[in-house]
Amino acid sequence: MIAGRMRQFLLAVLLLSTAVAKDKPAKVYPERGTVVAMRTERATRGGGVYTDNQGRTHGGGVHSVKIPVYKVRNADMDFELEGRTRLSIGDQVSFRIEKNRVYVQDGSKERKFSLVGQEQRSAP
Repeated sequence: MIAGRMRQFLLAVLLLSTAVAKDKPAKVYPERGTVVAMRTERATRGGGVYTDNQGRTHGGGVHSVKIPVYKVRNADMDFELEGRTRLSIGDQVSFRIEKNRVYVQDGSKERKFSLVGQEQRSAP
């Protein structure tokens, strides 16, 4: 009897949670711009150093990685985006900004970039 009620309760919770999940608002990409420049920055990444229980030291390796940085220009701002996703100069992009992240619409998917710079453009 208790197991039956518990099963009904869990089924109700499951149905309610799937109904709520389907009601997510659609993502909106209000900003539009054009990729006008691209550069590659070199970043150095290092691993931590630790000592194992026999007293030997491990880690401490350092390596260098290349990170693409894209400049996206709209009517009044230039945005610098850093990320692994490839963009081409001249691409028209729709995007949204949340804190220091930029989400670029790519068909039905979105690509995540870091916002590393922005600049107000002066009037011509």
